[in-house]
Amino acid sequence: MFRRSRPIEPVALFISLDKQPSWDRRYLSLIQSLTERVDVEEVNKARHAIDYLDRHNPAVVIVTDEGILRYETPHPYLSEKLVDYTRGGGKVIIGTRFSVASQLSEVIDRWFHVFWHVPWKCAEAEPGSTYLNMESQRKYLATSHLPVSIHLQSMYLKHVPHSDRLYCRAIELDDGPSVFCHDNTTCQQTPLAITNVGRGLFAYVGDVDHRGDVESIILAICELD
Repeated sequence: MFRRSRPIEPVALFISLDKQPSWDRRYLSLIQSLTERVDVEEVNKARHAIDYLDRHNPAVVIVTDEGILRYETPHPYLSEKLVDYTRGGGKVIIGTRFSVASQLSEVIDRWFHVFWHVPWKCAEAEPGSTYLNMESQRKYLATSHLPVSIHLQSMYLKHVPHSDRLYCRAIELDDGPSVFCHDNTTCQQTPLAITNVGRGLFAYVGDVDHRGDVESIILAICELD
């Protein structure tokens, strides 16, 4: 567990149930960026995460891997707890190594549907350039400082409503020419999705290579950019 303690500061909680030995090193920059702004805490067991959410109200929760998808108790209770936290105004980001778990696509699809009641599904997609969706940015994020385009090696999602795709394959740019996509199915896929759940935000941030652009997007969703 990593922690930087300051009195009465907002907390970013990492839930890492299947943490890999290289995770801290790989995501050191993200951890450092967060610890400059808030206290950062980590839990590695579902029961500890449930207990933490029972006692505290973190500013944001970042779920880092596919361990959240397990069927056995208490993992489903943790998913329910995360949904309740979000409905009450919290922010949950699914990211970092979670998008590596593309082989669990059916399990992920079910998890999105059963717990979060969103239509999102995993998509098989070739990596490529995606473009900031101004409609989604204005709807969900306070910042205007996001990369106009990013290129990600990621597990993409499909069946995401247009306004919930933070980045799109093709988009009408406010201050420039339109970028067109000739394959309609591919156009509707996104590596970054965000939506309201109750009074809070639920976001998926696909990231296999851990690029700096993704870190800035995570900070923006946290409202810590």
